[in-house]
Amino acid sequence: MIPNEVIDVYLRELKPGELKVLLVVLRQTLGYSQGKGSKRRKIQDWISISQFKEKTGCDGKTISLAIQSLIDLGIVSVSDGQGNKLASAQKRRGKRRLYFRQTLRTGDIRWITRGYEGDN
Repeated sequence: MIPNEVIDVYLRELKPGELKVLLVVLRQTLGYSQGKGSKRRKIQDWISISQFKEKTGCDGKTISLAIQSLIDLGIVSVSDGQGNKLASAQKRRGKRRLYFRQTLRTGDIRWITRGYEGDN
């Protein structure tokens, strides 16, 4: 299930690569089910850059820029296997596994301001 705010806010405001990366993170976490009829979802998931490339059709540079932007906007967080936050590309470089977590909370819309005048 895609949170309403992704459609209501982020669909219009995110760049195409950012939206695609966010949708992959949502699919791999909120869209994952522990079994038929189960309501248990993953909090985070290991997603490789090659998975992002395959699922989004974007190149590596676009994906890396999108990941950084989503982190900067507070929409996604990335950590290593020990739970250490990897908020910069430099910290993520060379890590074998990156764990992605969406940080959207219902009712807690983070308005994106990139020089846009919002409708709010």
